Amino acid sequence: MAKRFTDTEIWEQDWFIDLPNKYKLLWNYIKDKCDNVGIWRPNKSLLQKIIGEPVNFDEFLQFINIEKERLKVLPTGRWWLKDYFVFQYGDKFSPTSQVHKGALKALVQNGIHLNEIFKEGIGNLQTIDFQQLKEIAYSKDIDNLNKTFGNPSLRVKDKDKDIAKDKEERGGTGEKTKGVEFIENFEYVLLSDGTRQKLGLDQKTLASNGDIPPSTIIKGSIY
Repeated sequence: MAKRFTDTEIWEQDWFIDLPNKYKLLWNYIKDKCDNVGIWRPNKSLLQKIIGEPVNFDEFLQFINIEKERLKVLPTGRWWLKDYFVFQYGDKFSPTSQVHKGALKALVQNGIHLNEIFKEGIGNLQTIDFQQLKEIAYSKDIDNLNKTFGNPSLRVKDKDKDIAKDKEERGGTGEKTKGVEFIENFEYVLLSDGTRQKLGLDQKTLASNGDIPPSTIIKGSIY
């Protein structure tokens, strides 16, 4: 089960208060079902079954994007929550972070440059062209990435660290039991104690992209 941060203050924000109830539900559904960088593929027939009444996507987008662009329709037809990455991972970016590097792959696959997310805090990543950014996303030369971009000031909180800390405070995560093999098309990881554990959304993305080995998965840590 994927776990994500949520904004509890949204219920006091005027733009959200003014949404029709069906669009409040739709907004929260998109936040829950989007991928690890905030990208979601619209499915009107499914949504209308869940919400229980017709949904007008054009009207919804007008409501959501009042005052600022919160939701962008990409050339692929997918929708992108523009503030999602910063809210989940922080306002800095480091390509030497495995979580961030996996997210960068998802962004470039959808034609999104980092400068659409960050106005500052990413150093010379701000000015490089899209092709260079794509090469960084798929580079396995960690030493070179550390040398070029490994400034500690660019590193941000990784959600897995916050989740691990939270679980440790609640009694530990079984740190000695680690993953040994990804199974069932990266849906699960086989653990060293013989049990299996379902991967969270971010873990599945990183694993399927080859960004993390099974041994990085700790029993009880799901994100």
